[in-house]
Amino acid sequence: MSHYCLSHASCPVVAVPAPSFDRAEIRDAAELATSSGTEQDLAAAIQVEEGMIEEPPAAGTTLVVAGVDASAESLAAAHYAVKMAELRGGDVVLVHAFKPPSTRVADKEQALSKARMAAEKVLEAVAAQLVIPPQVRVSMKAEPADAVEVLERYAHEAAMLVLGRDNVSWIERLFLGAVTSQLVDHIACPLVVVPGNWRPRYARARLPVIVALDLETAPEPALKLGYEEARLRDARLIVLHAQPMSASDHEVHAAQFDLDVV
Repeated sequence: MSHYCLSHASCPVVAVPAPSFDRAEIRDAAELATSSGTEQDLAAAIQVEEGMIEEPPAAGTTLVVAGVDASAESLAAAHYAVKMAELRGGDVVLVHAFKPPSTRVADKEQALSKARMAAEKVLEAVAAQLVIPPQVRVSMKAEPADAVEVLERYAHEAAMLVLGRDNVSWIERLFLGAVTSQLVDHIACPLVVVPGNWRPRYARARLPVIVALDLETAPEPALKLGYEEARLRDARLIVLHAQPMSASDHEVHAAQFDLDVV
C-alpha cells in the first residue's frame, strides 16, 4: 500500500521506517566500548557508522537531503527539502549521482572530470531555481556511483531524504525497480516522495497532515512524525486507517477501537 501511495498520490508522501537504535546512543556505546575495551561492542558500533557522509554537518544540525536530477519531479523535491529545512531550522544537501566513465575509456580521469562538470551543472541549475531563506544553508554534492548506493549513504546522516516521484518507463520499473522502491526498505530516516507539480504554498489555507496506519506495524514512528509535521505547520492532524470494502461491521468496529487505543 505504501508503495502505491508513493507512486500515485497528488501530495508529498512520507514513508516512515520501523523503530531503530538512536545514532547518539550507538556513538555513546562505541565510546563506552572503547574505554572499557569491549572489542565486540566496538566492532558493532563501527559497522553502524560505516557509510557516513565525508563532511558531516555540525553537531545538532538537522540535515535534509534531496536527491536531484534534471527532472521536474527532482526540482519539486528540492523545493520541498528547502521548506522542510526552513521549518526545522536545518540545512539542505542536494545530491546528484552520475554514471562513472567506462573502464574502456582511454583517459579515464579526463572523462570523469567532464562527467563531474556536467553533474555539477545539473546541481547548479536546480539550486538557481530555489528560493532559499537566509537561515538555510544549501550545499551540493556530485557523486560518481549508482543513485541508490549514493542516496542510501547520505541518508545515514539525514533527518529526512526527499526524492521526486520516479518517472521511469515500465521496462525500467520491471527490471530495475524505481529508486524509491529500492530505498524505502533500506534507510533509517523518513523518505519523502514529492510529485512534480508541488510548490510551496503560502497564501492557501493550511492543509491537514494525514497519518495512515495499518495497525500491523508499530504506529509510534509515523504518529510522532505526523504530530511534529502538524505542529510545525500549525495544521490539523488526521489519523486514518482504511478497511477493505469487504470488511464486516465487527471488523470495522474492532479496527476503530484499535485506532482509538493508539
